[in-house]
Amino acid sequence: MANIIQEAKEAVIPGESKTSASGKRILIVATSHDKLGDSGQPTGCWAEELAAPYYIFKDAGAQVDVASIKGGKIPIDIGSLAENFVTPHVNRYLADESLKESVELAFSKESFSNYDAIYIPGGHGIMFDGPNDKHFIAVVEKFWTEGKIVASVCHGPAGLVAIRAPDGIPIVKGKKVCGFSNAEEAAVGKTNKVPFLLEDKLKELGGLYEAGPDWVCHNSTCFTNLTLLHNVNSKHAMHLCLVESSYGTDCELSCGLKTDLSSYPFIFFGLLKR
Repeated sequence: MANIIQEAKEAVIPGESKTSASGKRILIVATSHDKLGDSGQPTGCWAEELAAPYYIFKDAGAQVDVASIKGGKIPIDIGSLAENFVTPHVNRYLADESLKESVELAFSKESFSNYDAIYIPGGHGIMFDGPNDKHFIAVVEKFWTEGKIVASVCHGPAGLVAIRAPDGIPIVKGKKVCGFSNAEEAAVGKTNKVPFLLEDKLKELGGLYEAGPDWVCHNSTCFTNLTLLHNVNSKHAMHLCLVESSYGTDCELSCGLKTDLSSYPFIFFGLLKR
């Protein structure tokens, strides 16, 4: 086995991905919602959770397109541009006129049939429009039914709570799942400002929710086509695994570790079989 930690580190350095996704098409669909409930507080998509996958996928050779749920501008949560949250990927986005234009003029189409995977970034905005937009729900359900990769991180799984398999069962039912936890929501002071708590909703739908310490990226296991991660610190794990699992190679997991697919230490990450 190659030096997997070094492989993972190389794969997540902006502009230096060593993982091949040439010829594959990945669709990023972000929230269109820009207000945190009745508080009037601005919200939207978390910048790092859009920028990091975009560049990791793109640098790996994939064609990456950016859409919003309603079409048009993706609101970026201003908090995600605060100094302590600005990462190399976010800096790259801020200097990238092409991606900034895509965020300002994100498209929405009636058909996304030509894509190999769909990824839903987090930020609190997705809690509001993701579970309620009928067209978005239909698009994700089509990806799922066709056995394509469906991925999300942090609050992104809120965009999956209305998704049903062809038999009408929630796609998270009976699966080990993760996402932004109740404790983390309390820590950021938004428990009473969101329409539901993601941890509670995933449990209500029959998901086998697990979480580790707040804000921590943990090792987990890849199965097949649903990818969920706990928080923003898990993002590189999912992005690497999404590229790898979609294209027939072993999965690179969180913190630069590769996990035996026969193991089952699911904490923050799942790539699950229908």
